[in-house]
Amino acid sequence: MGDTERGFWPKENCSDCGEVGVVFLKHWGSLVPMGAIGFFCVFCWNERELDSRKGKTPIPLGRKPFIEACFIGEKIRVITESNSVYRFGKPDKEKIRTVVADNKKLPFSLCRIRCLKESKPLYLIPIGDDKGVVSWVTTKVLSIEED
Repeated sequence: MGDTERGFWPKENCSDCGEVGVVFLKHWGSLVPMGAIGFFCVFCWNERELDSRKGKTPIPLGRKPFIEACFIGEKIRVITESNSVYRFGKPDKEKIRTVVADNKKLPFSLCRIRCLKESKPLYLIPIGDDKGVVSWVTTKVLSIEED
């Protein structure tokens, strides 16, 4: 896209979810309101592209991620299409949770959840990661339950 710049803006907030340090794209075209410039993380950009393919007009900046409300403050267990099982601790004041995967070693142990909804991919923002992982995306979520 001629109206999109890819890169890394570690000091910019994502224009939708507000997360800092994960922005990989700057866009000033058809996926943002006329005259606006948006900075986006992987999750928020993918959601805007999906909306565009469905024929939706540009959504105002500041849309928040999809997190099932009943699980916001709970310890949870998430199973994805690839049969991965993720276990999350209760969030702290900054919405940071511990995370482990039952069937694989993750390169991080703390994260914030960007998207937690059945039939959508699970999107995570690793926290305190020294391995250069700025986001984690899984296959679609099959089930979410209290752990």
